[in-house]
Order: sequence, then structure tokens, then C-alpha cells
Amino acid sequence: MQGSQKYRVGGLDIAYSGRWVIAFVGPVDHGGPERVRRALVDYARRHGPAGRIGLIPDPESSMWEFRPEEFDDCVVEIDPVEPAQFVSTLTALARSAEPRPPVWIALSGPHAFCYLDHGIGDGLTAFRLLALVARSSLSEHRRANDDPVPLRFPAAAAVASAARKHPMRVAGTLLRNAAAELSSGHKRKACADTALTAEVVGDPQPRSAFSMGTEKAFDELERFKNEHFPHASSVAMRVAIAACALGRAGLHPAEPFYLVFDARRYLRPTTVTTGNFAVGLDLSGDLRCPTDITASIRDHAASGLPALAVALHSAKSRLRVALGKPRKSPAPQTINADPWVTVSDLSGGPAGLIDSFAWLAPAEDRNIGAFSAPAGRDAITLTYGLLGRRVSLTASFDEGVFDPELVASAVASAVEDPVGLLGGRR
Repeated sequence: MQGSQKYRVGGLDIAYSGRWVIAFVGPVDHGGPERVRRALVDYARRHGPAGRIGLIPDPESSMWEFRPEEFDDCVVEIDPVEPAQFVSTLTALARSAEPRPPVWIALSGPHAFCYLDHGIGDGLTAFRLLALVARSSLSEHRRANDDPVPLRFPAAAAVASAARKHPMRVAGTLLRNAAAELSSGHKRKACADTALTAEVVGDPQPRSAFSMGTEKAFDELERFKNEHFPHASSVAMRVAIAACALGRAGLHPAEPFYLVFDARRYLRPTTVTTGNFAVGLDLSGDLRCPTDITASIRDHAASGLPALAVALHSAKSRLRVALGKPRKSPAPQTINADPWVTVSDLSGGPAGLIDSFAWLAPAEDRNIGAFSAPAGRDAITLTYGLLGRRVSLTASFDEGVFDPELVASAVASAVEDPVGLLGGRR
């Protein structure tokens, strides 16, 4: 029987192992908890362990058990919330997530929140599950979006390609990672000596900030992009806007600025995908200039170095497991006042799913977004989403380190006045 089998954690779910993501949509007709449970069980049984939903971690090993029938505790109902309550709801769900199963869905009136451990999936996986449970009929024909993301290109081949194209850069990356593993601190590069620091003690307290843009702001940004930055990618535009918004709020991003890169394409086609295979690209150049950011992204993608980074993450993770190293316990940390910023842009994925949602409100009243675990105590993680011609932005951070009002003001300005932030208005 499938439920008695165990599966080794597939390849590379280590970059964000043990972390989480919460995606949300609404208002939609999800049909209630029983209907949602049936949808999840049906999805899990159709796709098996390769679909990741229904996998339960075995605490005694690095294996997973596939038990799709155990969804009784994975769907909960909470009090209905209004859009003005999203921030407090996301924060409360994040802080209560630890004792929960690796997958769960919280129904709040006509809104749905989907939580995933990064050992199970990522933001796109969460949106696919929300698309599954928020459809007008569970009996409708199955769509391609129900299926797991296809996997392409072996990791070894991608790494070898990177080594051929950029041998010195690959060697430098290997040496830097080896030095970091051998050092006692495992600390990232410090900012300038003049940066202010603060001592933070105790467990991290994740906090969220959420804002939804308008069609007017989106259309203005598109026109501004076509006129001033025609060759810049949309992702680069959003990174530049985020950097400008944080700077205006007095939160000047430290270097490097990270962009999350989905590395599934480097896995073998037969790999059981039980993880979030994201790595951070460290962006160089002027973070306020979309053209510089676009060039930096393309340089990384062309080099094949993201594949190398994923392979190194995998090797280090497996080494730690083999050596029996315990998980790090929370300890006092010296936090830099300038945030390390990570941007995840999910607008390329969820936008293709939203037509299948059973929406209960006109377009201007719909909400979609994702809230990811902060990358660190001294980090602000920004997650973009796209709903029609409206951009959403969610920030996660430690409220013991950053002023929630400052972060919220930056998030709001990034989606409400992106052109003004980029200097398009006089």
C-alpha cells in the first residue's frame, strides 16, 4: 500500500528547509472545510508522493511517509476577516504555524490561507492548491495547473556547463563556500562600519505588512516602463521599486540584494520533488535602476551559477545530516540596522491560475498574495503577486528588529506610487 512507503527527501530542499510560506486569496467560493478536504485528498491520491501533498516527515530520518488520508487536521476554520485585518491575520497564522502539519489550509469566511513548509513546497505550490480548492466545481475537468511542475535538466550537467563557461567564478564560489563552512561564525559580509547595530535576544517574532495596488498605478507603471526602461524586465522593475520604497522609509538595503530563483529546472526528471528549490541571486549595480538589475539577473542566468549554488546547498545539507549536526537554537544576535532584502516574484505563476477561481467579488475587491518566512533576523523578505492589473506586495520581518510602521509605509508606497518612487514625476 502506498501509505506504508517512505520516500527520501528529493535532492535539493535545503535552501529554505524548515521555513514556510502562506498564500492567500479571497473572496472566493471554496465550498467549506469538507469540500476542501476532499479536494486535497483527491489531489494527493492522483499525484502520489511526486505531488508532495500528503507527505509527512519522519522525525527519525530524512525520509517522508506518504499518508494522503491524514487531512482531518489540515483544514481549519477561523473567524472571518476583512482586508484591513490581513496583516494581523497573517502575523497570527505565522506565529501559530510551528506545531501544525506541513500542509494546512485556514478558511476565513470567503478567504482561504494556505500554509506550506518549504520542505513540501513553495509559493507557487501554495497558489496551485488554492486554485484547486477555490474552484466552482470539484468535478470540472482537470487542468494542467493541477499537475506538479515539470522538471528539466540534470543538476550535474548544469553545474558542468557553468564550470566550462566561467571556471574562475565557479572556483571562487566553491572556495568561498568552503571557507564559510570552515569558519566558526558562518556570518554574512558585514555592512559598512558606520552602520548602526542592535542586540536582539529571544525567538524571532515574524510580522507581516500587506498592500494591494490599483489598476491605475499598474497602468502608469507599464507606460513609464515602456518609455524609460523598455528593455528592463518586470521583475527588475519591481526590485528597483522595492529598493526605492525601503530607502524612502529610511530602511536602506544592505548589499547584496537577493532575488529568489526557482531552481527546479536543474533536477533530474525522475526526482521526487519534496522541497522548495529556491536560491538567492545576489544582485549588483544600482538597485534603484531597473536596467542595472536586469543586466545582473541575465548575467546570473547565463552563467549557470544558480545551479552550482543549489548543488552546494544540497551538498552542505547532506553533510550536516551525515555528521548529525543539531539544528541551531535561537541565540542572541547582533543585527544590522540596514536590512538584508530578499524579493520573491510570484506574478508569473499565479496570474495563470486566477481565472479558475470562483470569485465572489468584482476585480477591484479581489485579493491575492503570499507571506514568506523572513530570510533572517536582520532581513526583510518581500513577495510580489499579480491579480489582473493590480500588484500586491507582502513583507515579512522580525518586529523586534524593524519598525512595523516603517515597513508598512514602504510596502504601501511600492504598490500605490511606483512611478513616483522611480522618479517619473516632478
